[in-house]
Amino acid sequence: MDMLDMWAVKIAEASAPNEVPLAPLTIRAYINGGEERADLFRSNKKGIAGGFDFGGFQAVFPLVLQALTIASPILTSILSSVVSDLFLTALKDRLRKHDKLQDPKTINTLADDPYKPLKHCIAILSQELQDAKIPRKQADLIVYRILVQLLEEPESANLFIQRISEPPHATKKH
Repeated sequence: MDMLDMWAVKIAEASAPNEVPLAPLTIRAYINGGEERADLFRSNKKGIAGGFDFGGFQAVFPLVLQALTIASPILTSILSSVVSDLFLTALKDRLRKHDKLQDPKTINTLADDPYKPLKHCIAILSQELQDAKIPRKQADLIVYRILVQLLEEPESANLFIQRISEPPHATKKH
């Protein structure tokens, strides 16, 4: 399993556990771009997003990849930050009880410094998922879980974020 597949599985486990088996295929389609990427976001006859429609199944993982790509400038900054451990601790504290957010607005209780980049990243990711019709509470929980995964291994995660954010024509086919 290469780095791309490893991170695809980790992010899928954190965001859409039922999509883990498709994560390596999904990440390849996303990276390749063009029609392959477009197919991941096509709506089926029922109006449900996702290139893999198994009886009305909504593919969340491609939406997460898209959100991570949009937030990549701030994400790479956070993952390269000397305070990334502080961010990880703050996020784990928020998720501690039964892996659920106590209050979706709890991130706002953090002081702006040094948490301002983290708060901004959470806001971007959450809004992207909400714009894709994922309910706010679910979007926020997905964002927290993803960020915990990324911050657990910031160097490797940074490479993953950079890779999925490359223009499709700049990526190497595997």
